[in-house]
Amino acid sequence: MAADGYKTSEPTVEEWQQTVDELKQVDQTIEELREELRQFEVRRNLIAGREALLRQRLAAMGQVLTPTGAASTRGSDASEASPSREPVIFNLDDDGAGLPKLTRPTSLEDWEQGLEMLNTAQTRDRQASLRAHWLLSGKNAANSPVQKR
Repeated sequence: MAADGYKTSEPTVEEWQQTVDELKQVDQTIEELREELRQFEVRRNLIAGREALLRQRLAAMGQVLTPTGAASTRGSDASEASPSREPVIFNLDDDGAGLPKLTRPTSLEDWEQGLEMLNTAQTRDRQASLRAHWLLSGKNAANSPVQKR
């Protein structure tokens, strides 16, 4: 056996085919992991956007926000960096320059974005939502001045 772990005898077609199959399997696993990473990046962006929106709303209401990690760093050395109030954004695209970029979000991304938009729309203007509900429910009431024919 050679130093690289492979046999030193003459290679066979079967051995080559096994190596090609193994390489394809590894490439497929890498692509699946990259796709999963893209999905988590989209999910993280949605959650970070929601966090920023909630933080702004709470600040507008006058609530003082303390970073989550503040309790663990109080007794620590002063030379350590203080926790940031903003979400940390990582760039995980180190070797993905040769990969084709997705032009359309995947199905999971579509669902997450759609649900986030619905949740945001429902919580934006509660007063207008209640007014519309009241007007619509009054229109269908039996004592409504406008009767349907």
